Amino acid sequence: MSYQPADVISAMLTRGTMPALTWYGDGERIELSGKVTAMHIVKILQYLRDDLGLDANSRLILDLPIHWKSILWHLAGLVTGCQVLTEVEQLSWDDVVITNTPEAEPDDGVHLALNLQSLALSWNGPLPIGYEDATAASMRFSDTIDTSTLHAEQLTVELPPQTASSSLAIYPTTFSDVTTRLIGAIISNHNLVIITPENNEEAILKAENATIWDRI
Repeated sequence: MSYQPADVISAMLTRGTMPALTWYGDGERIELSGKVTAMHIVKILQYLRDDLGLDANSRLILDLPIHWKSILWHLAGLVTGCQVLTEVEQLSWDDVVITNTPEAEPDDGVHLALNLQSLALSWNGPLPIGYEDATAASMRFSDTIDTSTLHAEQLTVELPPQTASSSLAIYPTTFSDVTTRLIGAIISNHNLVIITPENNEEAILKAENATIWDRI
């Protein structure tokens, strides 16, 4: 099933202050409401589209581990309408690459550095020459957007099975899998709980009133 980007943003806003994405990482729990999730997506997509000029012919390459921040960048890239990849054989001059491990001499393309510390609003310390601070740069943009300006390309969605639970839990596998399920959960008015392997699944499911997506 698929939905237009405007529908996805609208569904996030409809959840309001209810949780849309809950991340259980290494020793941390981060909860994003529907409104806050939409805010992040809108800020990132405006940066990608309006500042960096990404469109349907552009490539956004994620050199990132799966994390709640990188998941939002993946989804924002899809909403922008560009191609979102995790690896390429060769970079082009107009590719945009985002990483959490910036190196001294980047290759061709536009290079961004993303701080994956959950509460960080910018990169810690100086960046190597050739990199832009992705965390800080996206924060410059508005929290809202005219959804009629979004592209009309459909986003692939995996709708969840029917459940009485208010939350659905998954383990992170690939960006594509996580993102299609995040959209599906939000469209279906559920919270998506993402659990990394080092966490106590049973305790989290009980605390979040959640059901594992694939076990329903």
